[in-house]
Amino acid sequence: MTGPAGTAFATPAERRVSPLRVLDLVGIAAGLVGTHRAQSDMGRSWRIGVAPKERNALITDGLFRYVRNPLFTFMTLVGTASTIAVPNTGTAASAAMLAAVVYIEARLVEEP
Repeated sequence: MTGPAGTAFATPAERRVSPLRVLDLVGIAAGLVGTHRAQSDMGRSWRIGVAPKERNALITDGLFRYVRNPLFTFMTLVGTASTIAVPNTGTAASAAMLAAVVYIEARLVEEP
């Protein structure tokens, strides 16, 4: 059983905090904070979707100095850390689909 019900019925050993669980939570938190920061760094260029005729200036400040697409990078971090935190088929499939869709979106939709 997972989620709050799983925690309620878990044995003390299953509820124990481990370094891996702490690392997972740090990864998820860092991913969420990084995603928000990447959106903020985009400023007025932030939008959902790609308008074919719209051209925005290339963003090279903030997190974009270090990573070409920090938004997708941090989203993928959240998916990966979630899979490690809750290792099951659903989270693994979700993280894999997220990584694939992010790659397709960046390469085939946004970059051209």
